[in-house]
Amino acid sequence: MPVKDHQLLIEDVLTWARECLVNRGRLEFMVFTIDEQGKQVREPANPACFAADGSRERLAGKMRADFRKAGIVRYAIAAECWVTRPATLAGPLRVPQIGSDASGREEVVIVHVCDRRHASVHVAAILRDPRTGAALGLRKLMTTNNEESLIAGRFHNLLEGAAH
Repeated sequence: MPVKDHQLLIEDVLTWARECLVNRGRLEFMVFTIDEQGKQVREPANPACFAADGSRERLAGKMRADFRKAGIVRYAIAAECWVTRPATLAGPLRVPQIGSDASGREEVVIVHVCDRRHASVHVAAILRDPRTGAALGLRKLMTTNNEESLIAGRFHNLLEGAAH
C-alpha cells in the first residue's frame, strides 16, 4: 500500500486523468511535481523514458538535475498505455472487452509516484462505452502480481540518492 502522501498524489492524478479521458478522449504523458514548499506543478513529459536506448538515461539525468535544482521532493508520472497479462496454464485470460484485446492487452493509466524514500505504482483500467468506445472513467486494475512488476524497469526514481 502506498504511503499517505503518495496516495493523495495518486488520487489527484487519477482525477486529472479521468477528466482528460472523458473530456478529450486521451492523456498526454505528464509529470506532476511537488517542491519543498508544497507547490504543485504539472508539465508534459518526454515519453523517451520508455526507450531502451541511451536517450532514456540522458532524459533521466536531465530530469534528475532539473528536480534537484527546483527542490522537488515528490513527483508522479502519468501515462496512458497498454499492459499485457499472459494467459495462465489454467485457461484463457478472459473474454476481451472494449479497452482490451484477445492477446491479453489492456488499456490502462499508470501513475508512478516517487519521493526520496518510496516509490508507488497505481494501475487503472480505462472504462469505455461498448457501443462508442468513448472513455467513461477508470477502475482499479486487479492484478495477481505486484503492480511494480507490470512496469518493471520502465521508470527511474529521479530523486534517488538526493539529500533531504
